Amino acid sequence: MVKLGVAQASVWSFLIARSAISLALTLLLLRVMRGRWLPRLAHSSRATRWNLLGSGLLLQAGYLSTYFLAISSGLSPGLVTVILGLQPLITPLLARQRQSRRAAGFLLFGFAGLCLAVAGSAQLGALNWHGIGWALLALAAITVGTICQGRIQLDNLDSVVSQNSIALVIFGAIQLTQPWYMLWNPQLVVALLWMSVVVSTGALLLLMLMLKHQSASQVSVLFYCIPVLTILFDYALFGTTLSVMSWVGVITVAASVWGYQHDKARRALQASAASSSA
Repeated sequence: MVKLGVAQASVWSFLIARSAISLALTLLLLRVMRGRWLPRLAHSSRATRWNLLGSGLLLQAGYLSTYFLAISSGLSPGLVTVILGLQPLITPLLARQRQSRRAAGFLLFGFAGLCLAVAGSAQLGALNWHGIGWALLALAAITVGTICQGRIQLDNLDSVVSQNSIALVIFGAIQLTQPWYMLWNPQLVVALLWMSVVVSTGALLLLMLMLKHQSASQVSVLFYCIPVLTILFDYALFGTTLSVMSWVGVITVAASVWGYQHDKARRALQASAASSSA
C-alpha cells in the first residue's frame, strides 16, 4: 500500500495528507467517545509529556517518513520487512527486559521464519544501500518509539490525537521546502484511507491498548505477524502462489510467536505464585 501511495504522490505530500486525515478522524473519535475536542494533558506528569513527545516524533513522524523514503528509494518492501523484523530482537535489550534462553530462542526462530516467508514470496529485490539506511532509521524509530509509548500513562485517544498533531506540524514544516505533488485517482484515495484510517488510527490505538497490558517485548514480537498476514492475504484474495519456503516461514513465525507469548505467560504465573507464597 505504501508503494502504491508513493507512486501517486511525493513522500511528503502523501504524509501530510495522511496526517491531516488521521488527525481529523481521531479528533472526531475524541469528541464522540469523550465529549471533548482537545486532549487533556494539563494534569499529566512531565515524564508522560516527554514520552508522548518522543513517541509522536518517532512513531508518527520518524518511522513513517523513513519507511516511505526507504520504499521510494527503490528498496523492495521485502527487504524493508526483513530489516524491521529485527525490532523484536533489539527491543528487550533497549527496554532492559530480561529474557530467558527459551524466549530468546523463540525470537530468533521468529526472525528466521520471517526471512523464509519473505524470501519464498519473491519479495526480495536488489540491494539499495541508500534505502537500507532509511530502513535502519525506521527500525530505530519504531523500536524506541514503542518503548516510549509503553511508558505513557494517558488516555489512548488523548495520546493519538497529540501524536497526530505533532506529525502534522513536522510534515507541514518539511512540505514548505518541497514541491507539492499528488495525482488524485482511486489508487491514491485507497492508499490514503488505508494508511490514515487502518494503520495510523486503528493499528496505533490497538498498539497503545496492548502496551498498557503487556511489555514492549511481548507487543513487538507480534510485528512478525504483520508481513506474514500480508502474504497470506495475497494468497487468499489474489491467488498468489506460495512456495514451500514461504509456508515453512509462515508456520515458523506462528509457532515462534505462540511459544514466546506462552513462555512469558508461564514465567509471569510462576513469579506471581512465588510472590504469593512469600
